[in-house]
Amino acid sequence: MPNPAKYLIHEDQLKTVRSIRDVYGDGRFYTMDYAADHRLEDILAAGAGTSDELFAAVRKYLVAARLPRPSMGAGCSAFMAKNKEGHVLVGRNFDFNHDMVTMLISTAPEKCFKTLGMADLAFAEIKPGQLTDGETDLTPAMMFPYVTMDGINEKGFFIGVLQLRKVETYQNTGKKKITTSVAIRASLDKAETVQDAIDIFGSYDMQTARPGNDFHFFIADAKGDSAVIEYLQGKMNILKTDHVTNFFLSPGARKKGVGKERYKVLDALLSYREGTLEKEDMMYVLKLISQPSGAKGKSNTLWSAVYDLTDRTLDLVVDHRYDDVRHYSLKDKKL
Repeated sequence: MPNPAKYLIHEDQLKTVRSIRDVYGDGRFYTMDYAADHRLEDILAAGAGTSDELFAAVRKYLVAARLPRPSMGAGCSAFMAKNKEGHVLVGRNFDFNHDMVTMLISTAPEKCFKTLGMADLAFAEIKPGQLTDGETDLTPAMMFPYVTMDGINEKGFFIGVLQLRKVETYQNTGKKKITTSVAIRASLDKAETVQDAIDIFGSYDMQTARPGNDFHFFIADAKGDSAVIEYLQGKMNILKTDHVTNFFLSPGARKKGVGKERYKVLDALLSYREGTLEKEDMMYVLKLISQPSGAKGKSNTLWSAVYDLTDRTLDLVVDHRYDDVRHYSLKDKKL
């Protein structure tokens, strides 16, 4: 029996939840074609600066019902390279220490770019198996574009978030406020280039989405440009680099954070290969620096992704299934 969607009445929203598919049948990796309008302009105009304010805006503009309050946090690694044919590739591990419930979401709203994005549904309080148990209300699926952790759009722009620790950002310059996850969604929907994303971020006052942590963002585009957007002492810094893990790169930050060993591996490899790697090489590197499940006090690699910014495709591994690489494309009509 299909899951109910108690508070959804619009056909495009119902079509969205009907598209949910459990890829492996274990309730831990889903795909969904988001056919509804996720109302980005209204969410941005709301100026939500906290998770509760974002929750209120999503409730107001998407569903008149209770929704979980999204929060964010992640370990992770990300890097950019080119293959011998000149395709721009981004490798990305998403690491976190909680039960894996992930979803690949496609979106194609009017006046926004078509996107593919990986969402961590644990941040929307979804438990393994709930989306296809025949009982759980699927109304919260309308907020899933706002728990996207990394993704690509039809212009070949990529963004991914990585967690930092102990330093929070609460800008207050008089601009509209924006949280981590909304900034990711706005960039995927609107940015064609790295500079576009920098301009989007600079148009808002960033607010840390999760107290006790901060975040920086790896961005790249089909032209081969890449950078990290990072906040330090309330100032947005742009670091031109092709790889990043979980410590500050800004001058004066003294490299606070973790992931230095993973960073050294990426640094040495990209230098040795002069920034040239094939997709298979990228996935091998992601496997090499992945974090195992079950390690006490450490994150687990929930997914490894190789985005081709030239072809607008995604090669995806979830839950350490490196012998089962799934291929997706923005050219596909459905996931």
